[in-house]
Amino acid sequence: MSAPPRHVARHRPNTSGRDFVVGDIHGAFTLLRQALARARFNPATDRLFSVGDLVDRGVESPAAAEWIDKPWFHAVLGNHDAQYAFMKGGPISEDISCNGVERWWLSMPEQRFEALCQALARLPFAIEVESAEGLIVLVHAGVPLDYPDWGSFAQALRDGHEGALIAALWDRESAQWAQDVTDGPERGIEPGYWLHDIAHAFHGHTPDTRNAYRPYRLSNRYYIDTGACFAHKRPGATLSLFDLTNPAEPLIALRPDTPTPRENDGSLSRALP
Repeated sequence: MSAPPRHVARHRPNTSGRDFVVGDIHGAFTLLRQALARARFNPATDRLFSVGDLVDRGVESPAAAEWIDKPWFHAVLGNHDAQYAFMKGGPISEDISCNGVERWWLSMPEQRFEALCQALARLPFAIEVESAEGLIVLVHAGVPLDYPDWGSFAQALRDGHEGALIAALWDRESAQWAQDVTDGPERGIEPGYWLHDIAHAFHGHTPDTRNAYRPYRLSNRYYIDTGACFAHKRPGATLSLFDLTNPAEPLIALRPDTPTPRENDGSLSRALP
């Protein structure tokens, strides 16, 4: 198995291009390519960050290793990724296997599947991105509500505290509270849960299935899993692409039947290394 992942990765500001964030992908890489084409993504200058869950549910999950190897693509580890990353051991001793997923890997050659597991094992549990607005953070599931700020949770991750690592992958309490607050008169703003030491945080993991897979928030914590893997069959589900510095609304929310501008047809495929 490859070396253990950096628990928290840090990226400098992008001074030459744009930064995007995508919600849970779950193997919907063709849809992701189409979204990037619509955004006129430039791999020479732009970067794409991901809140994790690159694999499972979608038939294109084997392509995840190719995306991880792209120099402009930066993902955190999701719970669905972790079950493969740590198949042969890792920093979490508990059983973190996910239920109800198709066995898409059975058709993969053994060496290719092993390479994918090793690629997933290189992903960090969290990403910090420096920006003019302040520090922007990505963690798959969320920052648990009992941590007073980002710094204390980040330190727990860096120290390898197993409870913090599991929470980064699996926490749902903050997301469920966020859905309730978003539905209420507060419209997602709850001062007691503001992470004051960062600009904002992006999370995935818990889509709002009660409200057609809309993105939602808890103060400056933004939850952007909009159900990409279900976009072909469930109303409201999309693959959503966000501006890293403006998390309020997706730049692009794409379904398989969304027309892609003709001038972009094939351009991204030719441009991506």
